[in-house]
Amino acid sequence: MLQIPTWSKVLTGLILFFGLLIALPNALPSNIVARMPGWLPTNSVSLGLDLQGGSYLLLEVELDAVQKDKLESLVSDIRSGVRKARIGYTDLQGNGDAVSVRVLEHARYGDAKTILKGLNPAVGGTVLSVGARDYDLAEPGNSLLVMKMTDAYKTETQSEIVNQSIEVVRRRIDEMGTREPTIERQGDDRILVQ
Repeated sequence: MLQIPTWSKVLTGLILFFGLLIALPNALPSNIVARMPGWLPTNSVSLGLDLQGGSYLLLEVELDAVQKDKLESLVSDIRSGVRKARIGYTDLQGNGDAVSVRVLEHARYGDAKTILKGLNPAVGGTVLSVGARDYDLAEPGNSLLVMKMTDAYKTETQSEIVNQSIEVVRRRIDEMGTREPTIERQGDDRILVQ
């Protein structure tokens, strides 16, 4: 039979007793912990999401709605610009990723083109994109002007919207007091929240 010295049994018992005493606030409700004597520990272990039954959310950003909003804004800007210049127009509409307008007076076609160019700012993101525009201005003929979103602008807008959405989600989760959430981009248009 195995012989264990008495001092070893007492030391093990004391270690277990103090370990249980230190862990006690984790097992008791907070109102009982508040009434415990001051010499006893009252701090409890704060559980992370994984130990609290955490969550895994995959959110998707509606990029089509953002693109539609940008085109509606451009249509509104074109409408107010040509009206202010008193240029007759028709067929002002946004389709997919393009906006088209037909100028009624061919003599004012150049003025309308100038207004549309003024609504099309240069992209200033990188050195290589100097002179690049948000929209390509096409002239298919018959007094028609078409502004189509460039691929670079679509990509930049996507990235911007997803980053803004991540910040909004982060602020809202931080307001709830959640500790150490993981919020990161997943693919082109998704946000992973853990």
